[in-house]
Order: sequence, then structure tokens, then C-alpha cells
Amino acid sequence: MCERIFRGNIVFSTEFGKLKIIEGGYIVVADNKIVGVYSELPSIYKGARVFDFGKNLIIPGIAALDLEVPDSLYAEDSFLAISRKLRRSGVTRSIVEGASSVNSSILLMDTIAEAGLGAYISS
Repeated sequence: MCERIFRGNIVFSTEFGKLKIIEGGYIVVADNKIVGVYSELPSIYKGARVFDFGKNLIIPGIAALDLEVPDSLYAEDSFLAISRKLRRSGVTRSIVEGASSVNSSILLMDTIAEAGLGAYISS
């Protein structure tokens, strides 16, 4: 397990619409996943290398670009599946090529928002 630790002023969200700020905090990453965000570095990581960004902001998140969604009779089910996959993979922001109809694109927007994600939906 390869750990990376980033130090700086961390701004992140634990739930939709709410931000947390930890000044001089730490983000611990292992196996390309965030293990935790801490105001004090836990002792088990004391010997690990820390990438110190000083007073700079660190905003963890992953952006997926150029995602295309299927337009079918089962659009709602496929939109739910896509939003679940994005959320599980840690994607917080994305650019999605929407469905061909306006109503389907609106349904896609609502589904993404209900999952607590942010996206630019094109149509």
C-alpha cells in the first residue's frame, strides 16, 4: 500500500451542500483512494512523506470529462446507474453529453443532483 500525504488548507464536502475547512490539515491517500482527512496527522503515518502545500488550498475531488449517456426507453435506470458509478468512483464533477431530448436531459440533471454530484449537462 503506497501512501501519499498532502498538507495544506483543505476544503471538502462530506455531504451535498455543506463544506468543511481544515486549515493546515492532512489528506492521506492509499491505493489511489482518500483514506482520511485530518486536522492532526495520526501517529501511524508519522514516518510517511508529506507533500506540504503550505497555505495553499487543497480541494479533493475527481473530474470526469466527456461522459456520454445512453438515450433509451430505460433512461431513468441508466441515469441512476451512471450516478451511482460516478459517486462510488469518487467523481465529484463531470461534463456529460446529455440525452437527445430535453426531458431526458432534465431527468439526468435531477438524477445527478440527487446523488450529490455536480455536472455540466449538454444537450
